[in-house]
Amino acid sequence: LRQQLGTERSRLNAVMIHAQDYEAVAARLHRVMLALIAAPEIDTACKVLREHLCDEFATEAVALKLFPANDRGRMEEPLSRLFADFIATQACVCGALPPPQGRALFGEEAGKVHSAALVPINGADHQGVLAIGSTDPERFTPDMGTDLLERFRAVVSAKLNDLLHRERHNCTSVMG
Repeated sequence: LRQQLGTERSRLNAVMIHAQDYEAVAARLHRVMLALIAAPEIDTACKVLREHLCDEFATEAVALKLFPANDRGRMEEPLSRLFADFIATQACVCGALPPPQGRALFGEEAGKVHSAALVPINGADHQGVLAIGSTDPERFTPDMGTDLLERFRAVVSAKLNDLLHRERHNCTSVMG
């Protein structure tokens, strides 16, 4: 019974540590989302995402690629074809990036990024990818849970959709 009790205590401690880590990640994402919500324009939102994700999660690279969608919601830019299947799944993933996607997202820094969290962005007039990259190959692994990233995806997509819609509307009303 003592041995079994020791085993159960170890399990309970591991669960508590995991819960504390989860709560810390949720709090950091919450701070990023609050900063994003306050962004008044798309350029500021991109800067907020880049800076706050790097600061809050001590990552080395953040990239946001947005592609305009046509009337049927399909992306027409050649670069967007690299990510079309991923964006269509509407599911966040973590792990190593294939070289073409890594180069498309991180450019010259792609060789330094050994793992990444990819977040699909979906909007009425655009689709895209938010990538959070790390030099540590174990930082983002395929077996990681993505439930917090999924919630983050919803907020980022909604905010970017709102900003892009407002900016497009402002441009047409000023020009028209």
